Amino acid sequence: MPKGLEEKVEVTWLSINVWWEQQPTPLTCYYCFASPLSRELPVKDPLRATLDHKIPLSKRGSTNLKKNGVIACYPCNRDKGVLLPDEFRAVLRFRNRRDALRKLRQD
Repeated sequence: MPKGLEEKVEVTWLSINVWWEQQPTPLTCYYCFASPLSRELPVKDPLRATLDHKIPLSKRGSTNLKKNGVIACYPCNRDKGVLLPDEFRAVLRFRNRRDALRKLRQD
């Protein structure tokens, strides 16, 4: 790895660690409000705390974590993809209604 790139990677990890330490506890998902989340759980655990960019980088979202970084549970981070927060919350509301209807039909 070139020396300049190695230094940039180290600075990036340092800023991410500082960002995590500044988050209020208990950790709560920005999208579905699941709580408490933990960074110590296995990667695919539904209560695993992950870093997400509110505005995806692919949609010109900022790399500045203070402006664009949020805590998300693993399922929300995985499912959100390149959606904006309002778009993803609409998806979550649709899923909740659909699941409620299925439950009513089963009863």
